[in-house]
Formats: sequence, structure tokens, C-alpha cells
Amino acid sequence: MAEVIAMATLQQSLMSTSAQVISCDMFDTLIFRKSGTPHGLWRRLAERAYEFGLWPLEDTEAFVRCRQQAEREARDHKFAKAGHREVTLAEIYACWPQVNSEALYELEQHIEVQDWCLNTTLIAMLKTLQQQGRRLVITSDMYLPEVLIRSFWQQSCPDLEFSDVLISGECSGSKVDGLLYQMLIARSKVLPEQILHLGDHPIADGQMARAAGLQTLVCSYEQRIDRLEKLENRLVAWEPEGLALYRKRWWWANISAEKTSELGGLVFAPALYAWAAWVARRCQQLGVKTLFCFRREGELVRTLLSYMPWVGFEVKTLAVSRRSTFLPVRGQCNTETLYQLAARRGYTLAELADDVGLAVPDALRQQQTQPLTLLVSQTIWHDIAAWIESEQTVISTYLAEQRSLLQRYLAEQGVDNLPNVALLDWGCGGSLFANLAKVLPLDQVRCFMFYQSSKAAKVALFQHLEVFQPWCRAQWAEVIAAYPEVCEILLNGLETSTCAYFECNERVQPVSVQNSADTSAQKAQFDAFHTAVLSFASLAAAEGWLKEGVSLDERERFFAILYRLIRYPGLHEALVLQHLPVPLSKGESAPLLAHRDISLLQSLTTNVTEAFELGRSGGHSLVSCSWWYPGLIPLAFPGNEKALGELVVDQDDDVVAPGLLEQTQRADIHSLVLYGAGSLGQRAMDLLTANGIRVKAVVDRRAEHSDFELNGVRVETLARVLARGENCFAVASRAFASEISAQLRQALAGNSAARIVLFYEVQ
Repeated sequence: MAEVIAMATLQQSLMSTSAQVISCDMFDTLIFRKSGTPHGLWRRLAERAYEFGLWPLEDTEAFVRCRQQAEREARDHKFAKAGHREVTLAEIYACWPQVNSEALYELEQHIEVQDWCLNTTLIAMLKTLQQQGRRLVITSDMYLPEVLIRSFWQQSCPDLEFSDVLISGECSGSKVDGLLYQMLIARSKVLPEQILHLGDHPIADGQMARAAGLQTLVCSYEQRIDRLEKLENRLVAWEPEGLALYRKRWWWANISAEKTSELGGLVFAPALYAWAAWVARRCQQLGVKTLFCFRREGELVRTLLSYMPWVGFEVKTLAVSRRSTFLPVRGQCNTETLYQLAARRGYTLAELADDVGLAVPDALRQQQTQPLTLLVSQTIWHDIAAWIESEQTVISTYLAEQRSLLQRYLAEQGVDNLPNVALLDWGCGGSLFANLAKVLPLDQVRCFMFYQSSKAAKVALFQHLEVFQPWCRAQWAEVIAAYPEVCEILLNGLETSTCAYFECNERVQPVSVQNSADTSAQKAQFDAFHTAVLSFASLAAAEGWLKEGVSLDERERFFAILYRLIRYPGLHEALVLQHLPVPLSKGESAPLLAHRDISLLQSLTTNVTEAFELGRSGGHSLVSCSWWYPGLIPLAFPGNEKALGELVVDQDDDVVAPGLLEQTQRADIHSLVLYGAGSLGQRAMDLLTANGIRVKAVVDRRAEHSDFELNGVRVETLARVLARGENCFAVASRAFASEISAQLRQALAGNSAARIVLFYEVQ
């Protein structure tokens, strides 16, 4: 929707507004919940209720279900009695007579206030506006009492004064139906255009405020944070306390326009911060005094750890890599070794020549930038093997020198075989730990990784290996290991890898890999990504988030964040990552997602479901050879996203928009009237119009007392649309689909041409 704008623009618009009254939503605007959601808060309430003897069961979810049902009952009773569903907390507990309602009523209010955290970014701006003479008002759909809200603000932020507080439960009208805005206008005694309303919901805080004539600013989490957490919760059905809080606080503080910033702050930052906090805690428990992080990813982790004031050990980076250690520790490069190197995606002939101390012969120069993965199946492979075999003496001498330099380098950096020394690598098979252990004895050293492939099991037999990723999620780890470039390119940024060593002034120095030619053009994106990760870490570390460590369950949830990105990327994410440069050799690179691969996928499959199944089968070379096959799917079929694999759940609103599109296309319908102008209606309209289906009109019951639009289309009453003779409707609802379709069937009775499209059928 047009009023949902970037944070930098929102802040600028807020501070430059001419409005005399600033109206603010409460939750996720003025304050955040530490528990993230009402569901999380009710779990905490259940624990305290059990502790105080107010709830007989240890099962917190049983309490949550009862609390939810009591609220549904209260809203149904209110609708039957008064024609609206706005209720108070007292009315909710009145519908739960089997418990000590009065005690729980008081306890929930106490838990609520303890769970609230100020949006300091917005508060600072509101204080400035208040000093300029603007009046501040709270306008919020909620069931909590006004007296509680005023008490909280008087105690938490006494220098911020709200001239009025409008609560839907006590006002018997909501923002969604527009009545609360009419009360706001009346009580403010100014013209509607002199009021600016700020909130987080596109419909309640945007569409309906604008319909009332107010200025609007919407900081919408729905398409980003709420969407992320919804998908992640399908993988792991709970979230650690603080995750939603710090994501939203970072969102408000972020003013970068770079697209990689959002990916860094919302996706990578929570997972990386949790990993760093876990490593810090484990090092403290093990008595580690020095932690060596392997460059390149290690540089970012080292900086993350420096943000945590409770870290009491030294953190250094080591310029070592799989490439700089693989051949030197083996001391030879024979035919068997060549086949091992050919299994590395992107490892080129030129890199092989550099790693064995040779120059590519003239006869092979045309193939020097090609990966061994492609050359191994060609006849020229025999020429490559013969060339390497003919240079064994030179190769052996060079590799022996590199091994000696590597050994000296480790010693000079202070890598000792002691239990108070630890090594940290990003992850996969643990081969770098194994390589180093063949150069120096490291059986006493602790080794840490973020994730591990199945190959790491062998390394764990000989090293003290600890991995953030729980063993129960080994299959997830294999998916990330299959497409390592996504994470590594972003984490590495402009940091260069190490390919060899040389002596200078009696000290061993690393030889860096040449950056790809277009990496400098990506500098702004990489900088924005790293800045986002570190700014998130700064917010979280300042308040000691995860200082006491990360539990096994929490580790599973944080690991799910990156797994979801790699396995089930959205179109927005694929577009952001599409042109990231995959470094090859001699300064050359390839795009992460190539146009030719997108076109090939479109020729092989006809929709996202088929494309996903092709990926699961793994039989086609496109799946194994593309840098990131899952990222190709949303790019090949944009505007046709739907839940896949583990993300598919029953009774979920996400099925509505894709279902309507599928049913409409199957019925060969090219234009229709959309019934429903809420969030689902917005998604359905976007998807239908993106696929060439014309939405002629939009119907919503709220149009009976409010004048508003959806995507520039005026929302009308059903009676008005029927009077024009419209007879084809798409119902943008799941919970009320049957109820609405029954209403439409009755209204269209006798019309043989009438068609009603639901997300699961056409009637």
C-alpha cells in the first residue's frame, strides 16, 4: 500500500509534518512486547499462574488455548448484544468462570506492563514534536484499561504527555471499522487533515485512518518481520524471548536504503548474534583465554564478540582457509587429488595452478577460468592430469615449502595445543580443523562451528568439536551446505581469502586471493549488510541479550532462520541476492542467480510446485550445478509464491491468495469483484492483478459507514455492486469463506451466470 514507506522516509515525514495532533498506535509502535506476541505473553502468564496456584496444569499451551477461547466468547457475546466485537479485559475473564478470574485479571495486567519496552527511536521524535506544541494522543485497538495505559506512561516516560487515550474496548469502536477515528476527530476538535496517525498495520492504521481524512504514516512489519516469524514458527513452533523485540527495534533504528541492510538486520543478525553469544558462553565455561576466528567470516564474528562487554577472553583472526591448507598438508597433487578438487564448485584451473606453484601452460590457457567441475567430464581432463603428473617434483617442493610456512604462521600467531585455546570456523565438514591438526597437534584445542555436514562426524572423533546447530537438524545443515555461497559471500563481504604464504622480514605473511573485478561495485551493499548486522548486535548486546547463553531449543530456532532463507526464499530475498558476485579466479566472478538458469527452470517446469519438486528430486543438473537452486524458483515464477514443503500448514490464511489465483485461472475468469478489503484482500488483489486478472470492484461491509480504497479502487457495499449487475465474485477470506459465499449465493439466487470463487473451489 502506498502509505507503507521506508523508515528513513517515515522519520523525515513525521518530523516535518504540519499536523497539530499526533495520534499513535500503542503496540509495535509506541512500545514493543519482549515476549514478541500476545501468544508469547500468555505463555509467560501461564507460567506465573501455575506458580501462584491460579492454574492447575503445567501445560502452558492449555492455558493459552483457554485464554484465547475466553476472548472469542467475549467478542461473540458483544457482537450479538451490541453489533461490534470490541471488549475489555474484564469482559474476557467474565467468560472464564472456572478460574479465579479476578486474580488472573490483575496478574495479566501486571505481566503485560512488565513485558513492555519503549520504542526509544519514536519516543525521542515525539518529545521533539511535543516541545513544538503538538498534542499527542494514543489511539489503539486493545482490551486493556485506559487507567493502566496512563499509569504505565506516567511511570516509564513522565515527560511525554498524552492529552487523550482512546481504547477500542472502552470506546465500543475500533480503528478497523473506522469508528475510533471518528471519536478521535471529535475529541481532538480539529479538522481530520490536522491529525497525523502513526501505526504499524496497513489496514487499521493506514487504510481506515486515511478513509477518515487523517494523514497517515505506517511502519508495517507485516510484509517483513511478521512474515519471517510466521514462516520460521512453522519450522520451530516457538521463538526465543527477545527475537521479535530486537528485530523491531532494529527496524525502527535502521535508515539505510540498501536492500541488503534488511537482510542483514532481520535474517542474518539474529542468527549470527546468537551463535556469537553461545560461543562466548561456552568459552567462559571452558576457561578459554584465546579464540582464533578463521578469516574471512571470522572477522565479522570477532567484531560481534567485541560488542559483548561480558566477553573476557582475547579474540583474534587467523588468515587460513581450506584452499591454503588442503594441498600443503597432503604434500602432493596426484590424479586422486585432482578428482577431489573437481568436486569443489567454482574451483578453477587457474586456482589449481597457483596452489601447486605452477603457471597454466599455453595449451590450457583458454580453460584456465573454467571450474574443474566442468573440465572433469571433457577430454581435456586427460591433458590436465598429464600436465600435473609431469610436474610432480616442482609441486612436491612447493607444497613442502607451503606446509612449513603454514606451520610457522600458526606458531607466530600463538596457536598452541592447550585447552584454553579455541578455533572458530563458519562450518560444513570441519576439514579446515582437520587440515590444521595435521600441521600442528591440536587435540587439546576446542573447535567451534555454526553448522556441520555429515562429513564433520569423522572430525569430531579426533577434535573437541562443538557445533551451534543441533544434531536433530542435520538435514537442514545439508541444505545450507549444498548452497554455501549464499551465506559466505555476504559474511565475507570485501574480505579476501588466503591462498598461500610467504616470508617477509623474518615473519610469515598470508597471500590474499585477488578480489573479483566487480566486487568494488558491490561495496555499498556489503557495507550496508555488515552495518546492519553490527547495529543489531549493538542494540542486543547493550542490554545483555543471551548473555547467559543459548539453550538447545533456542539454538534450533535461531538455526531455522538461515535454513528458511536458503531453502524457502521469498521473491524479495531472491531479488536482493540475485546479482551477488560468486568469486571465481583471476578477479572474475559469476552472478549468484544467472538469467540462463532462470530461463531453463521456466522451460522445465510450469509453476512453483513443480519447480520445488524438481529440486527435491535432485536429478537435473540445474539443481546440482546452480549456485543456489531454491533462489531460482521465486525468480522464475514471480507473483506466484505459495507455501512449500515444511511451510505448508492446514487452516492458514496464506493459502487464500494463491488459491484464488489458481481457481480463477482454472475457471478461465479474467475479471471479477473482490469481496474483502483487509490484509487478505490486499494480498489477493496484488496477486490477481500481477497475473492479468482485472479486479473491477472491491466489496467490504465496512463500506456501509466508511469511504475508503484498496489499491486505488473504491471499496463499496455489496448492494451497490449488485445493483450494477456484477455476478462474479472472489472471496478473500478463509475463516468466513463459507459465511460470505452463503450470503453471495442468496443475493445471486436465480442468476445462472453467477460465479463465486473461493480459495478451494468455484461455485
